[in-house]
Amino acid sequence: MVRRSAISFLLVTSCCGGVKAPAPNVILISLDTLRADHMGAYGYQQDTTPFLDSLADDALVLENARTTWTWTLIAHMSLLTGFYPVQHRVWSSDSALAP
Repeated sequence: MVRRSAISFLLVTSCCGGVKAPAPNVILISLDTLRADHMGAYGYQQDTTPFLDSLADDALVLENARTTWTWTLIAHMSLLTGFYPVQHRVWSSDSALAP
């Protein structure tokens, strides 16, 4: 019985190996006070954001995003930690993130 279990374990683990896929490149662009309705990528007719529009042509563009807070500092803390503001408790520039 032990021999059969050992053989089964070796068969299962040997077929799970292989070359690891490379990690994807991720660029996070965070902009403060930029209106989506004034960007060409979202249909605005004037050429107000040419670089972002060209980047959006070959990138994943999120069209239904929400923020955890209206103030950039608090929202960025949530974005970078994965916690809601009531969890990370950073409410001002004088606050510090607890370890």
